Amino acid sequence: MRRVVAHYLVGYDVIRIRSPQERLPLRLRKLVKETIRNKFIGMEVVEESSEELVLQAFLGHSDLSINGAIERMHILSSMMHKDAIESMQNLDKELLTDLVNRDDDVDRMYLFTVRLLKKAMRNLQDLEGLGIDRPRDALGYRLVSKSLERIADHAVTIAKNALELSSPLSERIFDDVFEIYRISDEGHKQSIEALFKHDQKFAEKSFELVNKLPGMEDKIMQKVLSERPEVTFVLPIRMILESNRRIGEYGADIAEIAINMITEEPS
Repeated sequence: MRRVVAHYLVGYDVIRIRSPQERLPLRLRKLVKETIRNKFIGMEVVEESSEELVLQAFLGHSDLSINGAIERMHILSSMMHKDAIESMQNLDKELLTDLVNRDDDVDRMYLFTVRLLKKAMRNLQDLEGLGIDRPRDALGYRLVSKSLERIADHAVTIAKNALELSSPLSERIFDDVFEIYRISDEGHKQSIEALFKHDQKFAEKSFELVNKLPGMEDKIMQKVLSERPEVTFVLPIRMILESNRRIGEYGADIAEIAINMITEEPS
């Protein structure tokens, strides 16, 4: 399956999976179909026999700009982060469980973005079709997409740890958690603004916001320890706050990439 993913990423439009045995194992068939359904965009099983599966891509680079893909990943990951935090107020376990499953949507867009960039790097005209003016920016977009994928992963970590809580947070602690979420999410959004608007002031705002997170995190943990010192409560909250901070830090990474992309090359 790792080899199938690798061939998808480097740009193959047709992937044939053959077995050295007489028949493809049923477990492998299920794994391939589940993976392309959950992780790949625009690829379907078009032929199937006992010895072979044939996958074909039906969505090309001309169907989506790189900014469109990045914006989609940003919206998905930001909404996952928001839902994970808000669900902690009343421990909405149905929404938290659904949020874990939504990570597949971000993974699909991430893999598709990497596929677009890898294919386009072989042809400068393809880069222009994606809305990329300079080849060096392709690496920047690749790193941004990875940071957004990691933001979604940390939103899932928040949801999984929230599911470990035996009872909802008190109003006092939830208000503090929501405020630290707001700062982290705003830092993430400012970094995307810097990327799309090519304006360093948004990147600087992202850094300013993210620098506030460690101190806020420590103060919340002091409140948690004074109110609910049991380890079964403290540990999930600790992990939730850490993932929230990591989301902010990935936003700062995007802001730094944006600054690098904004900076003109020497003449």
